[in-house]
Amino acid sequence: MSDLKTRKEELFKTRQKEFETAPLSRVVEIALADMKRAIEEDKIKIDMDYWVREKPKSKNCYACFAGCVMIETYDVRNANLKATSFGVGANFFDIGIINDISDEAHDRFFALDSIRDGYLGSALYEIGIHDNEDWTVKVRKFDKKNPEKFFSDMERVIDLMKEKGY
Repeated sequence: MSDLKTRKEELFKTRQKEFETAPLSRVVEIALADMKRAIEEDKIKIDMDYWVREKPKSKNCYACFAGCVMIETYDVRNANLKATSFGVGANFFDIGIINDISDEAHDRFFALDSIRDGYLGSALYEIGIHDNEDWTVKVRKFDKKNPEKFFSDMERVIDLMKEKGY
């Protein structure tokens, strides 16, 4: 194995460990940075209905908020993901597309799904914190023409979570 490949794998492992152990506010920071990085790549488009999917006959890959972490931190772009959505069919955790994923990462992906809709209490519940279940905030839907609104709302969510110690 080449030194470059070894360093890349070590970097992914380090980033994955941080994602799996960090407080939820840091998880959102990681997701936001990963989303911004994914958007900068020519082949990544945001589609909040899918974790990660390749569109047939397209050069684009689509990902949601959590899906950007899957791409940028877990390197799933090499997993040849099939189109699977939250509401239709099996999700790829159940069918083994991402192997050896920790329970902590799994829970944080679902927490990010709640956070992007403003359900902070539900996000906390996903990672095993059972207070503030009704804690919600207004989060504007992601708009590819003006992503800064969503980014701004996520920054506000990060600040609120830090204030409460999450």
